[in-house]
Amino acid sequence: MRGVQGSLLFATLVLSALLSSHAKFIVEHGSLKITNPDSVKGNYDIALANFGVPLYGADLRGVFHYPSGYAMACSDPTNPHGFPDDYHFAKVPGYSTLFLLDRGRCRFTEKVINAELAGADAVLICDNVDEQLITMDAGNDMTTLKYVNNISVPAALLTMRDCAKIKQELFNSHTVVGVIDWSEALPHPDDRVEWEFWSDSNNGCGDKCNSIMSFLKAFHSDVEHLESGGYTKFQPHYLTYHCLDEYLDSRECKEQCLSNGQYCSTDPEDDLDTGYSGRDVVLENLRQLCVFQVANETKRPLLWWDYVSQLTDRCKMSESKFPTERSAECAEGVISAIGMSVDHVRTCMGRPDDSHPLLEKEKLAQMGNTDGRGDVTINPTVIINNRHYRGKLDPAAVLKALCAGFEIDREPDICNNPTISENECEEGKRGFQDCGAREDGKTRCVDTFRGYECQCPSGASAVQDASGTEKCEDENECLGIAMELAHCNCEQCVCINSSPGFQCETVTNTCEQYGAPCWSSEKEVDGKKVSACKYNIEQLKKDGINGITPVGRPSYTCECPEGFEGDGLSKTNGCHNVNECETKCQGEDMECKDSYGSFACTCTSGGLYDEENDVCLGEGKGGGVSAGVVVTIIVILVIVFAVGGYGLYKYRLRSYMDAEIRAIMAQYMPLDKEAEEEEMGIHGEAGPDPGMMGGAMMGGIPNGDEPLGNEPAGTYTSPNLNEV
Repeated sequence: MRGVQGSLLFATLVLSALLSSHAKFIVEHGSLKITNPDSVKGNYDIALANFGVPLYGADLRGVFHYPSGYAMACSDPTNPHGFPDDYHFAKVPGYSTLFLLDRGRCRFTEKVINAELAGADAVLICDNVDEQLITMDAGNDMTTLKYVNNISVPAALLTMRDCAKIKQELFNSHTVVGVIDWSEALPHPDDRVEWEFWSDSNNGCGDKCNSIMSFLKAFHSDVEHLESGGYTKFQPHYLTYHCLDEYLDSRECKEQCLSNGQYCSTDPEDDLDTGYSGRDVVLENLRQLCVFQVANETKRPLLWWDYVSQLTDRCKMSESKFPTERSAECAEGVISAIGMSVDHVRTCMGRPDDSHPLLEKEKLAQMGNTDGRGDVTINPTVIINNRHYRGKLDPAAVLKALCAGFEIDREPDICNNPTISENECEEGKRGFQDCGAREDGKTRCVDTFRGYECQCPSGASAVQDASGTEKCEDENECLGIAMELAHCNCEQCVCINSSPGFQCETVTNTCEQYGAPCWSSEKEVDGKKVSACKYNIEQLKKDGINGITPVGRPSYTCECPEGFEGDGLSKTNGCHNVNECETKCQGEDMECKDSYGSFACTCTSGGLYDEENDVCLGEGKGGGVSAGVVVTIIVILVIVFAVGGYGLYKYRLRSYMDAEIRAIMAQYMPLDKEAEEEEMGIHGEAGPDPGMMGGAMMGGIPNGDEPLGNEPAGTYTSPNLNEV
């Protein structure tokens, strides 16, 4: 008895420690919007329960139902499920039913499970105290856990004042319509979700511990998909407490804590004299933190999930195999089995009673932060994008909440799993009805994780009219996507545009069956037989683009080929040979000979017959010039002009270069002028001063102070640069 009292005392000490650290509990809110009647229309806050299945990322439209006489919904000997077996109410087609219940007399979970069995799609419980909203939590006893595991509808709490308004309308026989909205219950900023799972390693606390371990094992495969794809970032955490300084010497703090009361856990059996201690639980918490750290250091973060799953199966407290400070053989055997270094984990754990950075981080993380997240006080707790998850610890429910944390339209494929996302486009559902009634043409319902979207049907696209209003207009896929399909883009394929969509048909070439059913020649023309049958595939393709189907239409027409005349319809006499010599080849220098389906025209002058113009080309009686001669003359003239042009080009280029060279030389060596001056005796015996050129370039100022040649001192005559 003393051990049990000691355990209860320790629980009190833990609670005191929590209160002393200024803990804060954040109530997670949802939104209730009442649309009818006008007297209560508006938005109302609701507090999400810590059980049930919130529809994260979605909303639920329904009508309120207040079960008068059974609003407590508590079980009793007369009504074991809170309602009579024959209880019924009028459901409104197309709407969910929102049960409005009263608080008191029995557990929240009992009320909700009974209302669900009676037909509720969601349960709103009215507070019986005029206070701020609180979070409805589930107890840890076996009966409550049984309720929790079977509840599959969302639950929330309404304030007493808000409930009074709704009840008054229901008492007046008015239908109250509301929408519970969870779309903003969790932040959804980007395409990655950060989430945490808070618990401890205790696996001997009965049904509660079993439900936690079952969740971790069942959720393993979903986590593997999300983590390996980079969609989520997971972090395990462990609830850790500390003893107050005034109780550090107590037996409870010494046996349930590490590091002189800094890291503590409650006794698994609530008895200090038997079984495992809170100290054992804290040590295993630390070991699991180290397993997670080593797993991430070795780029294998999913090994933590392997470890906790196998530890649950192999190292149970109920079988006395749970690791302790004295023996960690079972846990280290699991570490080896998953391919991790035991030494690395031991090094990470260090000495049990030393202050440990990982456990220090857990204590700090357990407290609320400035971003609006409250303290973690409930075991277990799921945090998604820094917000507390409220609902059932069930793989499908948690996965749905994780999916609600993604930015809209950036959810991974796993979020469209029908087990977590209701298909609102099914016949009779809200999406099916809403989209089908639209007048802008967006009649196609597309199911999404967060609900549904009404889009243009296949083969149509949304366009804006002059007023900016969108409506659907048909797209001609036969000019686009259909051309990429093998059964639409072939020689005998015809694409038929329709609204919406398109279809493709193969049209057989009837003419390949030797002209059937048109006229066919008995003799050969130019070495082959001909037919009046014309395969009209090109016309059929054009008609198909315009929405005209080839089905039921002939794929051919009967038209006599060149050299024949008639209607071409009769297989035997539909076409007759045309005597072209009666209308063509009539010149004096021409001779014509008709043949079956053709004719031959000969130019007696030796020229060539131009059938298009019905003339002979070449020398005839008029002494004309043949085409060959004309071509030859043209070629020769082209060559002559080309050679002459090239020669002229070379001559002018040479003249230009000579002039340029002479001009440059005249600037630096005026040969003609110098020779003339020498003859006249202007220059002395000495040659020109090397500085002369420099002086000329400097505007006539000579270099140095001496006169040049026989010129008077201080004078200089610049050469004529324009002189050649």
